[in-house]
Amino acid sequence: MSILVTDGKSDIVQCFRLPKTGQTTTIATVGAGSAPSGAMLAGVYYIISNVDVTICEGTIAAATDMPLRANKEIFFYVNAGQNVSVYDAGIGAGLVTLTRMP
Repeated sequence: MSILVTDGKSDIVQCFRLPKTGQTTTIATVGAGSAPSGAMLAGVYYIISNVDVTICEGTIAAATDMPLRANKEIFFYVNAGQNVSVYDAGIGAGLVTLTRMP
């Protein structure tokens, strides 16, 4: 759930509540391949990766799916029971963290 608050300069900003314990999923990539999550709960997820990957909803991601650059977070809605897949074409292993927002 997002809320609107004012920052130190009295500007309105959108923020999200902190996630509850146990609602984070991590997908470990092994370089040059696709890796899926398990079935997800419905909701908005904060997603961040420490390596460049592509990402999609489903069980097999491809190099042509939406890019997610290293250390650049995104927010997406995931449908109940769906998997999120990442494709890592990079040289080394990485971690993609999906945190469900309450």
